[in-house]
Amino acid sequence: MRKSAIPLLEGFYRENPFRKVAFEQIAYAQERPRLPQFSTWASLLAEALEKSLKGGVPPQRALEEAQRKAEAVR
Repeated sequence: MRKSAIPLLEGFYRENPFRKVAFEQIAYAQERPRLPQFSTWASLLAEALEKSLKGGVPPQRALEEAQRKAEAVR
């Protein structure tokens, strides 16, 4: 976003303060890696997080399992 546009959004931010944080994060955003395996790896990580948060699996074990699966995908 251009710096000159920031003052134009002040009213919008007053009405939607949560949106300001999202726009500020754009400065730090990075695109996803352009690797065919990336979506598989992201799914494995999401699965590990869910197992840890909802399934009672210790985080270390869930991540180690995800890593083993990811390395097999290479």
